Amino acid sequence: MNPTFKEGSSVKWELKQAPFDRGSIVVVSIKENNVDYLHVRRVVGLPNESILITDEGILINGSYFDLNSICGSCDYNIGSDTSNIVKNIRHHCSNDEYFLIGDNLAVSRDSRYYGPVSEASILGVVLDP
Repeated sequence: MNPTFKEGSSVKWELKQAPFDRGSIVVVSIKENNVDYLHVRRVVGLPNESILITDEGILINGSYFDLNSICGSCDYNIGSDTSNIVKNIRHHCSNDEYFLIGDNLAVSRDSRYYGPVSEASILGVVLDP
């Protein structure tokens, strides 16, 4: 979540249940290799929305979404010169799923890799980022 949070820094968060707003920074439990990890990610896609990531940007339900509107200091460059960013993917969030991204797309493991997450996996929201 760099630059919003520096690696290794602590964050304060509170338990919260859905719904979550677009742009909210959440704490989510993700299981990888049979181990549960806590990740801090930003909500981009809401329940029942379709997400498409292309060289030109992120489309939500067919309309381009300005990522800078939720974090002006983040590294959301998705252009073709950033070959290490996962793009040209499409996901649809069901009625209880959210699409999450990190604030530095070049290095973040997020919903582009593991798909939308269930609202039950989101434990809460970060306070005062």
